[in-house]
Amino acid sequence: VPQWPRECGGGGLSVEEAKILREEMARISARPALASFGIDMLGPALLKYGSKEQQQKHLLKIARGEIRWCQGYSEPNAGSDLASVQTEAKDIGDHYRINGSKIWTSNADKADWIFCLVRTDSDAPKHQGISFVLFDMQSPGVSTVPIKLISGQSPFCQTFFDDVKVPKENVLGDPSKGFYYLMEGLAEERLIAATQNIAAAHKAFDLTRTFVMERKIFGKPLSAQQNTQFTLAEMAAEIDMAKVYVDKCVTWLNED
Repeated sequence: VPQWPRECGGGGLSVEEAKILREEMARISARPALASFGIDMLGPALLKYGSKEQQQKHLLKIARGEIRWCQGYSEPNAGSDLASVQTEAKDIGDHYRINGSKIWTSNADKADWIFCLVRTDSDAPKHQGISFVLFDMQSPGVSTVPIKLISGQSPFCQTFFDDVKVPKENVLGDPSKGFYYLMEGLAEERLIAATQNIAAAHKAFDLTRTFVMERKIFGKPLSAQQNTQFTLAEMAAEIDMAKVYVDKCVTWLNED
């Protein structure tokens, strides 16, 4: 987590420095850094919207790889329509009582904690009244059932919540803005993947350019052919355009 503050287990780098670091590590085929739901999706939300107590409790453990998180978004009757969340969190004074289920919860049977979308206000508009809550997977009332794929493996689970008690201090930020925190987290995840893919494209381009310069046809380098030069120029331009677009998205996402 090079971009996280040092006190949270990070390297304290700027957005631009962290992006360059990812690009350079990909370019030299360095071993990928630790990746997880906690790092890619929950961490940025905690840094931006979490309370000081939530940050102190979770961020260092995430950065050190000491805790595994799973993501409670999709539901059996909603699928990718995440604003149609029906898992209910009923207000019981100092805590919520959660009932419902999530589907395709990756590694839920192995996770320590879950960050989860729940509906706390059934009378609010569809995209509102949704809260982003954090709770221990060992809480009474939480259970998981692996979903067997054709391979026989079970990377996914269905996760059930039966009267799960979650303290109100485990709600992230504004209780009515859980859906918007979710969307921002997904944008962060996709931009990290895009930056890594651009770095991989740069490497592929360098390998291609080296190949056509060394490869000879009828005694002349392949790079001397005009159509090869045009193809290389087109590849370089497309990579540069993608990089400009991603850089603009990164800047936009980090604006207040």
